[in-house]
Amino acid sequence: MARTLEIDDVAYAGLRELAERDHITLEEELAKLIEAARREASRHEEFFRDMERGCASMTPEEWADYGADVWDQTSGDGLEDEPPCPLDGDDPKKGAVRS
Repeated sequence: MARTLEIDDVAYAGLRELAERDHITLEEELAKLIEAARREASRHEEFFRDMERGCASMTPEEWADYGADVWDQTSGDGLEDEPPCPLDGDDPKKGAVRS
């Protein structure tokens, strides 16, 4: 079923440019872009799940070493020194907290 979607002129021009480049309709181009965005979001979700599993499997000693390594890598950033701040307190078993 066809639906009407209102988009601004800049977005329309960009979509049209991409569709013309690919020699497909606007609808096909939009579907292609949506699918690409879904795949990218899925990769990001998988990355964060892997990170959370990795952090949850760390011992307290490994977590402390990881925090120290991260701090060592960022200490030359020119910002005022502050103590390392884990993602969710000192307990790696809680995993990362994202807002």
